[in-house]
Amino acid sequence: DRGTKDYFLKQYYCRVCDKEHTIKLRKNISKDREGYPFSYIYLHGNLNNILITLYIDRDEQIRGVDVQELTDDDIFSNE
Repeated sequence: DRGTKDYFLKQYYCRVCDKEHTIKLRKNISKDREGYPFSYIYLHGNLNNILITLYIDRDEQIRGVDVQELTDDDIFSNE
């Protein structure tokens, strides 16, 4: 399967959900970055209301995770 060859799986812990999650990242995501670790940001949760920032090193290892639960007061709208 070509799709599987282009990606790899990593796990991280979300303190809001209190669960381990698996994320699919593009292979070579760390290639040609200006500095390391670099940030990879995305939303997850039932309402996409949890902002996750992963810090990924040159070897594509997750070195840190920041988690923020978004509320109505945050910069993102529900639309």
